[in-house]
Amino acid sequence: MVDRAVVVTGASRGIGRATALRLAQSGLHVFGAVRAADDAARLEDESGGAVHAVRLDLGDDASIQRLVDELTGSGVEALYGLVNVAAASGRAVPLQAVTRADLDRQLAVTATGTMVLTAAMVPFLCVGRGRVVNVGGGALSMPLLGTVFAAKRALEAMSDVLRVELAERGVRVIVVEPGMTRWENVGAQRAAYVEALDAGVAAVGESDRARYERAADALKRLNARMLDRGAAADDVAATIERALTTRHPRARYSCGAGQKLAATISRVTPTRYTDRLLRRLAQL
Repeated sequence: MVDRAVVVTGASRGIGRATALRLAQSGLHVFGAVRAADDAARLEDESGGAVHAVRLDLGDDASIQRLVDELTGSGVEALYGLVNVAAASGRAVPLQAVTRADLDRQLAVTATGTMVLTAAMVPFLCVGRGRVVNVGGGALSMPLLGTVFAAKRALEAMSDVLRVELAERGVRVIVVEPGMTRWENVGAQRAAYVEALDAGVAAVGESDRARYERAADALKRLNARMLDRGAAADDVAATIERALTTRHPRARYSCGAGQKLAATISRVTPTRYTDRLLRRLAQL
């Protein structure tokens, strides 16, 4: 039987990768879930074999079942933890131009896929009286990123329900809300953000294109500043480790000064002032 087993999704880069490596260094038996074979080989190499990389496509139920079978075949009978980091990529489209495909792409992985995987892991978690840590989106939903935050808010809502439903079985469900977090390759992170914004703005009709191009440019500059000041992925991984291992975990953790400030603003500031702040940030 494999002792103190943890599954970490989205382990190919960023928070997921940092979490998988950190938990393995702490002595946990980590299964790092990635989509591509190259990412699997790199993860195992970087960890010196301490992380067992597994292939997973959260948009495919058969792939989720294969992961269940792989865990069982590896001798896993109980899970110490499930850390859900994986999230969809896609264009950052203003909601007035959103398509069903935009929404389906985000929800299918970040929300639906994550919860279908979690449901498949519940029998293991109940045996181990383990913990689920879901990486959420934070308190303030940013303009042009409506589909991203919709999927993350859906995940957080389901986390709240799951926490109540599984309490009697000894399974705790925790949400970690990171602020801007630097990947190991910040250049690639910036490029991905710019590409998503440009693709989203291109979907807007000509009459509103200039307005959203201005907003996208403002968000690109804001993103660059926040990345310069943002926490490293390992800082978020440290919070995830604490949520997994501390005796009395909180239901929610906010990571970094920016996210804590956003949570405070959302809690105590009237909506009209919060809207005004977001419009100013995005120059809308």
